[in-house]
Amino acid sequence: MASKQLSELNQLQKLLHYGREQGLLHASLAGIGRKLPGVWHALGGSLTPAAYRRYAKRISPEERLLNLGSGSHRISGAFNVDIDPRADAYVNVTRRLPFPNRAFRNIFCEEVLEHVNGDQGLQMLKECWRILQPGGVCRITTPDLDYFARQALDMDRLGLEMNLIFYGHGHRHIYTEPSLHDAMQKAGFGEIVFSSYRDGQSVLGRHDSHADRFGHPPEIFLYCEAQKPQLE
Repeated sequence: MASKQLSELNQLQKLLHYGREQGLLHASLAGIGRKLPGVWHALGGSLTPAAYRRYAKRISPEERLLNLGSGSHRISGAFNVDIDPRADAYVNVTRRLPFPNRAFRNIFCEEVLEHVNGDQGLQMLKECWRILQPGGVCRITTPDLDYFARQALDMDRLGLEMNLIFYGHGHRHIYTEPSLHDAMQKAGFGEIVFSSYRDGQSVLGRHDSHADRFGHPPEIFLYCEAQKPQLE
């Protein structure tokens, strides 16, 4: 079979695979969005409510996990959302999250918070609190500003690392442990705990993957896990 025909066959198989999972309209539009992102940004959000209903029908309330800002990194059993068309559904974290109150048991958000400014980040955390079930846990990982400040002792590395963490990768706001704790508290969370990469004692630490996927040392990030109080 000619390579062009094989490629077309593979594309068709992908479309049928994702069509069974997400619906043909969603899968087709997401496929278009990989080549024309503007189309996905304009129309992808209109398909998100239906995608969430399919997920909620399949997964019991006590097992629902939102992987917020997943990119292409999909967690099995989670609802993986992002502006990236490779996710399960389109979600822009700078806007109100398109889910009902108490929709998810837990929320995992890895290396997303730093991509929005401080006000948007606080609003995102408040939205996480709204859609989380009482007693549910939200795990946030984000670069640790204290780590990079300590690099000032090594002046040769300071300029490059500080510029990258603030201006590279689309970053907008970098947190210290106290400032992230304060933001989580303002959003309504209690029992705020800082842990470590893939901390076996955490509820969601097993899902940490960024350091391995991108070859970063785990200690350059904050790992924050906070619980929504049982009684609101």
